Order: sequence, then C-alpha cells, then structure tokens
Amino acid sequence: MTRLILRRLAAVPVVLIVIILLGFLITNILPGNPAELRAGQYATTEVIERTEASLGLDEPWYTQLRIYTGNLLQGDFGENSLTGLSVSDDLGARWPATVELTLVGFLLGLAVGLPLGVMAGLRSNGIWDHAGRLVAVVGVSLPVFWVGLLLIYFFYAELGWAPPPTGRAQIGTEPDDVTGFYLLDSVLTADPAAFWSSLKSLILPAITLALLVAAPVARIARSSVLEVRNQEYVTMAIASGLPRRVVLRRWILRNAMLPVVTMMGILLGYLIGGNILVEIVFAWPGLGGYAFESINNNDFAPVQAFVIVTALAILMISLVLDVIYAWLNPRVRYAGAED
Repeated sequence: MTRLILRRLAAVPVVLIVIILLGFLITNILPGNPAELRAGQYATTEVIERTEASLGLDEPWYTQLRIYTGNLLQGDFGENSLTGLSVSDDLGARWPATVELTLVGFLLGLAVGLPLGVMAGLRSNGIWDHAGRLVAVVGVSLPVFWVGLLLIYFFYAELGWAPPPTGRAQIGTEPDDVTGFYLLDSVLTADPAAFWSSLKSLILPAITLALLVAAPVARIARSSVLEVRNQEYVTMAIASGLPRRVVLRRWILRNAMLPVVTMMGILLGYLIGGNILVEIVFAWPGLGGYAFESINNNDFAPVQAFVIVTALAILMISLVLDVIYAWLNPRVRYAGAED
C-alpha cells in the first residue's frame, strides 16, 4: 500500500507541470488582452502599451512562462486585471464556498443514489428497482442549469419556501468568519440564525448537484450488485447457512463497491470543476462563478489559477480513491508491490 501511494504521489508533479504548460499556452493563444482590461475601455494605444510593459506582456512567451512559473512556486497566481487584487486572495475567499457546496451535494447524492442502487440490485424488478431507474433517467436526461431554474421557480417563486438565490446566506445573517465554511462557522460561533440562513440557501443548489451524483451512482450500484449477487461464491455462502447480512456486507457490497468507487472519483472531480452552471444560476460566490466572470472579461490569470487548483484537487481526490480501491481490492495492492 505504501509503494502504491508513493507511486501516485510521484506522478502528481509531472501532471501539474503538463497542466501548467497547457493552461499557460492555451490562455495566451486565445483572443483578448488583459492590458486593455486593466487600462480601461477608453485607454489610448500608448496607455495600453505601457500597461502591457508593466504586466510583462510585451516579453516573449517563454520569458512570460518563466516568470509565471517562478511566481507560482512562491504561491503567487498573479493579479485580477479588472480589480487589481491578488488572485491568491480571491481564491482564498471563494474556495470554501465551492468546497462546501460540492461536499454537501456529493454526500446528499450518495445518500440517495447508493442505497437506492443497492436495493434495486438486491430486489430487481421491484418497487426499489423502478424508483432507481426513474432517478437515473431523470438525473441523466435533465440539464443541470434547467433543474436549478426549475427548483428556484417552484420553491422560491411559487411556494416561497426557499430564500432568493442571492448567495450563501441572506444579507445581514452571515456568520462570523472562522473557517470560511458557513455551516461550520455558524456552529462554532453558536449562531443559530446564521446556521438556518446558510442551510436554507444551500439546500437548492446542493439538491441540484446531488441529482447529478445520485443518477449515475444508482445505475452503477444496481448493475454491480446484480452482477455480484449472481456469482457462485455468493450462492455458496448463502447455501452454507451464513446470515444474509453477513453475506451482503462481506461478499456482495465489498465487491460491488469497486466500480462505484471509480464512479465516485469521476463524479467528485466533475463536481469540483464543473459546477460552474450551478454557481451561476444560484449566484453562489465560489470558484466556478469566479472563473466564469474571468473568462467573460478575458482575464487570464484567474482562469489559469482555477485550472491549476481544480487539477490539484482532482489529483488528490484520485489518490484517496486509489487507496480506498486498493483496500477494497487486495489484487491492486499485490500488483503494486510486484511492480
């Protein structure tokens, strides 16, 4: 297991270097000039040229890459061309919002999709099976932004149960900043009003993300449980008189969870980098909305930072899931030891 972890960690710097190079080259090829954004709409050519020189944009691309890489090693992602603020500070202020939304949506999706898929696989062609198929079809078919708009329309505009989609909490009810995670901060500061306001603002976007998770997890869990349930060793274990809960826990679930873990890694990585639409629809002040605003403004530094941070998060998630996969499947550990 240790050798497996070390091998995965050794690949992280290589992947990051490739991502940094690709991100830098692609954003520099795209049309747009951050100097024009910094100088202003009515800036003259001379002002724009001076701004380019101050930003180092008049240097050759390889010189810009060397400077950019050196700044990255010091934790400097550059400046926001529109506001002049540090991108690192912007990321530090926004990443808790994205992580909180992603984790709650992911866990909620697992809490719905995983039991539904397992029950559908154990009782095929029953009510649980039909419910699992319905969730899978709905989750795969409906666009995520449309689901979000639909939830806003019914629960805010029509029923009035949900607060307006204006951020992480209603104005004036935000908790004191301790960790940046509103739910946790409201608990740490013993502020029930802030907790309730944060929870109400989080429910609809989390449900929107949860549907993206529940649908594929339910499908994969159902098919995997069905396949494992029909294996000879499971039939033999049941015929030997072992309690069904023991067979379910030791043989069916342990082996059926292997493809589910793989799917979980794919989905969690997708949610971290792909929840931009949800953040836009619900005006959620996270990294996705920040990247979208930067793309609209042709501001390259925040976009590059978003790509790097997202890639690093996905790599770390992949490492954790590789360890879980190896724990569930000893053959992976033995193969890593032989290599």
